[in-house]
Formats: sequence, C-alpha cells, structure tokens
Amino acid sequence: MATKRLIRPEATARALGISVALLYEGLAKGTINLRRVQIGERAVGFDEDDVLLLQLNKLADRDGLTGFDRETWIDQEFIKQKAITERVHEYRQRTEGGHRPRGMHGVKQLAEAATT
Repeated sequence: MATKRLIRPEATARALGISVALLYEGLAKGTINLRRVQIGERAVGFDEDDVLLLQLNKLADRDGLTGFDRETWIDQEFIKQKAITERVHEYRQRTEGGHRPRGMHGVKQLAEAATT
C-alpha cells in the first residue's frame, strides 16, 4: 500500500512550473486549490497526490477535455503517474546510503526502475 507523501513548497512550485512566490500568491487568491499541511511550527507541505491531480486538471483544461472523457483521462493518468512515482521512490530507497550510480548510468537505472 502506498503511503501519503508530503512535498515542500519548493518542490510543489517546481512541479507546477511556477515560483514559490507565485505558489503562495495563488494559494492566497484561491487560484491554486491546494491545502497546506502543517509539518512544523514554520514548515508546511502539500499532499503529493493533490499536486498531481492539480497538474492533470490543468492539462485536461489545456486539451479541452470535459465530462466523462476528462474524468476517465485523469483517472488513467493518475494511476500511471502514481505507479511511476512509487517505482522511483522504491529505487531511491534501495540506493539510499549505498552506492548511487551517477551520470548516464544512473539515469538509465532510474528510467528502468520507473518502467519495470
């Protein structure tokens, strides 16, 4: 079973292709619909799944998907992306603390981990 992961504002902004300042501005204005999770006195994070769904909804808007087609596409893409993310996280856990391949060899191993 996959566990919920929180990602920090910097990673969230990077995933959305915006700056951290624009992320906070969008949250304040309500144009970015993500809920913050307090993880420390001054630290917040965002649910990785919520960020992925926001990305997929933006892509569905861009492509003009509506109704059943939109929901079906988002569901299918969410499942695919979650599977890839899980494999990447598993790969990173396996290589943590040990030898982590660098360069093109590391890129190849990470790509293989994401596709197997």
